Amino acid sequence: QNHSILYHNIIIIMATTTIAPLVVRSADGSLVGIHHPLPFSDSKSSSSSSSAAGLIRCYDGSVSDGSLKFTLRVPAPSSDDDGAVGEGNGRLAKLVFATNGGGNSPGFLCGMRRSSSSIMVWDLDRGVLAATIDVRDIASSSNTKKKKRRSSVDGAGNEVLCDIATFGNQLYALVLFPDDDGDGGGGKCRLYQYELSAGGEATLARKIKVGSAVTGGSSPSFAVAIAKSSIVVRLGSLLRVHDSTTGEKLCKADLPNDTAAASSIDDDSADSMFAPLVVDGRYIATNGGNGAVLLLAHESNEDKHELRTLAVLSCDDDSSSPISDLDLHVDNDEAVALVAFRPSAGEASLFKVSTKSKKPSLVPRAPKSRMRIDENDPLLSFVGATFHPRRPRESLVLLFQKKKHAGGSAAGAGTILPMETISIDDDLTDGIVIVGKSLSSADKGKKDGKKK
Repeated sequence: QNHSILYHNIIIIMATTTIAPLVVRSADGSLVGIHHPLPFSDSKSSSSSSSAAGLIRCYDGSVSDGSLKFTLRVPAPSSDDDGAVGEGNGRLAKLVFATNGGGNSPGFLCGMRRSSSSIMVWDLDRGVLAATIDVRDIASSSNTKKKKRRSSVDGAGNEVLCDIATFGNQLYALVLFPDDDGDGGGGKCRLYQYELSAGGEATLARKIKVGSAVTGGSSPSFAVAIAKSSIVVRLGSLLRVHDSTTGEKLCKADLPNDTAAASSIDDDSADSMFAPLVVDGRYIATNGGNGAVLLLAHESNEDKHELRTLAVLSCDDDSSSPISDLDLHVDNDEAVALVAFRPSAGEASLFKVSTKSKKPSLVPRAPKSRMRIDENDPLLSFVGATFHPRRPRESLVLLFQKKKHAGGSAAGAGTILPMETISIDDDLTDGIVIVGKSLSSADKGKKDGKKK
């Protein structure tokens, strides 16, 4: 009955481009959106074309071998999109579905670019870009009303859109206002909440103060995640929890010093500003640095709130393969299952943690299973993982995309999204597990006589 439905599926998707695709699933699991960013060299020569930023393909996610339902065109960044015109900056950095009013059916798809202040909102009923929200317009109108005194927010006009998230038909935008001194030391942050209505109209509902980010000149990691009763915001190495109704700060926690730096994603696979962050009820997971994940619990007793670290989960010691996505499922408040995906390693790690211990060990824990595809198959590549929408306790859904030929691309292929459902208990043994065997061309070759 809360936002955790977004994290109820293990989805494993295969792609082919050097730049990892963006993959997003709707809250009810009915739609899967995939965007293959065009390499800069491909879009540079056609920067004036409306298709320069590529397409978003939306597949039926409710059945096996989901068919391509429709595509959405991503417009090329304009000169008004401050900072977005340049090598790699026009690529989409985040995609999230939102509902159209009540229920869980997706009605909108929201996206943001790298180095941009704008949010794009596509109306799924019409299949068009319905609105573009520029967060600078909100700050400018607020500052105009304060002509007689200094603005309460430094950095107005230089706002940085750090992350977006949705809950139902509500769209949240995390915005950084850099300090006026210009030394890159950080700035104040605000969370803008918009209400999305029919036709893609976005109305600003409120602005929430969520603290300041102190960067020390480095590039911090930002993130926002929404649950039914709480808003979780990450500002570099600081994690804050706010009440979703009042916006009041409930508690905060300092993350390890190396967390912000180590959570950056390689520029060819994701945006370095993002930090993976998920929330399911009172449980929160985020990057912990050096290939690790921090699992925390939001504890409350009357008016007292605190964040308690439950476990440190380590994918492996290869910090050069950062985590891009996390997925979380809580089983009756007694156990937590978590999946961490690393695109450059082509691997998803499954962890299971008991929540009963009051004094958990902070010694890094190894995953129960490490999922990857057959390295001898040149036609598949692993790009994502999440839990099954209806049976998160029992099953994982594996999604794949295939190249037409070795060295080709999946970006222009794939009118079908093949799926494979596996049992967590029966099919996922401890250690390394090879997935996607039913689609593997290498496996078919063995069956054709190469296997003894």
